[in-house]
Amino acid sequence: MTKNNRTFFQNVDYRIYISLGILLLVSLSLLLYQYTRHVDCDDAKFFIHADEYVINRVVEYQDNTKGAQNWEWNFGDSTAIDRRQITFHKYSKPGNYIVKLKINGNCIHEKALTITSISQETGYLPTIVAPNVVVVGESIQFDAEKDGGESWEWSFGETSRTDALGKNPSYKFKSVGEKKITLIVNGDVEHTAVKTIYVAPKTIKAKKK
Repeated sequence: MTKNNRTFFQNVDYRIYISLGILLLVSLSLLLYQYTRHVDCDDAKFFIHADEYVINRVVEYQDNTKGAQNWEWNFGDSTAIDRRQITFHKYSKPGNYIVKLKINGNCIHEKALTITSISQETGYLPTIVAPNVVVVGESIQFDAEKDGGESWEWSFGETSRTDALGKNPSYKFKSVGEKKITLIVNGDVEHTAVKTIYVAPKTIKAKKK
């Protein structure tokens, strides 16, 4: 029986052993390559930072994921893919963007960015300039202060609709009482200015006999 086994292995072409050895080396190389490129997709460490997320302002992108060797940044605005570990980008239009990062051609992560057109550094809320007490039926001049203001929507508290457009509207109140004045600038409803004023009745003077 032992003799037959020896005869069998002696009849095997040596090139088969060489092929098996090469295949083993290739497999080990692939395993080693995959091990060195392994990234824990649930533990990616990357960040996106900007002093202010406004058009034409620089946004910084950086990845510090352990084991990361190559990167593909998709900024969500149809611009070219960036393959650097640390990079910078500017958005030319306001809107909501989905930033995608592919690490080592395998792990894909996403973050949402909102880019605005108006800087908020000068203050979030507009300022309503108006008297605190007015008289019913009289024309009242209103004014607003907001750097970068382009559109103005006024509501004078007597209806649920927009009562006036423009930065310096005039309005006549039809009823007495407290009125809540609201102002939305550039469509930014999250930062609506509010001012409460009192509308007084007209003073009626007694006629002389």
